[in-house]
Amino acid sequence: MENQLIDHLFRHHSGKMVSVLTRFFGLQHLGIIEDAVQDTFIKASLSWRTKQPENPEAWLNKVAKNRVLDIFRTLKAQQNNLPQINQGTQSIAINELFLDSEIEDAQLRMIFTACHPKLDARDRISFALKTVSGFSIKEIASALLTKEDTIKKRLLRAKKSIKQQHIPFKIPQGNALPQRLDSVLEVLYLIFNEGFHSNKTDKLIQKELCAEAIRLTQILLKKDITRQPKVYALCALLCFHAARLDAKTNTNNEILDLKTQNRSLWHKPLIERGNVMMYKAVETHTFSHYHYEAAIIAEHLKASTFEQTDWNKIHHWY
Repeated sequence: MENQLIDHLFRHHSGKMVSVLTRFFGLQHLGIIEDAVQDTFIKASLSWRTKQPENPEAWLNKVAKNRVLDIFRTLKAQQNNLPQINQGTQSIAINELFLDSEIEDAQLRMIFTACHPKLDARDRISFALKTVSGFSIKEIASALLTKEDTIKKRLLRAKKSIKQQHIPFKIPQGNALPQRLDSVLEVLYLIFNEGFHSNKTDKLIQKELCAEAIRLTQILLKKDITRQPKVYALCALLCFHAARLDAKTNTNNEILDLKTQNRSLWHKPLIERGNVMMYKAVETHTFSHYHYEAAIIAEHLKASTFEQTDWNKIHHWY
């Protein structure tokens, strides 16, 4: 039971921890922070065998924070710049960073960092899945049908580029935002597609990728600056496609097209969620290609049977 809980927390909480600690200690220490978070979960797997803490997430946050400091002290790295968080205002500051609103802000900063256009396009997905989503190198390699060594090289290359290009850990403002947001949406779209179009028998990873892309898109919608029509449209598109995941394959794991899918297996709550997102996406007259793609799949979802599909409307949207 403990291992199941730790696995769950690692997937759903490690990215938050890395983002928050990076915001406090600095992007230049990302490697140390990732090691500290990894060590924290190893410690949890040992400590929780005898007694599980009342608040596992708070326990992980505290231990990870202290582990970062331990590593700094051991390495004797940049002692003059090391924040003193044991007492006083600095202690209050880092504890406040673990509030829900601050976690979301830190994650948004990490999303923009991972999806920066100065990074190699091949590296952005791997780096986002590792730093923001908490996927292991093995899981990323499996999901992207790539060797683990290749993923390791991509992650190292991304970190090197961040350092060399002096990429800041912040949410872009003003004229810089549109291009940066487009880069983020492209990465989230590609992450989803890696899951949705996967022919792997491991459906868990397939669904995890799709769910993670939707989760990250929803983080964008929580901030005024990134709550834009094209983000709503992408969220609608992903919800519409994800609603069909359970109907995509038969018992032999063979891919089924729209005509042969069992439409009773389509997930109605996700379709309804997509409709809500789509209504918000068209409140202005600023349309993106995500709008048109979402409109096309929405027409397919409206039809009770394949024969009832309104092909004229689909042709119009194309």
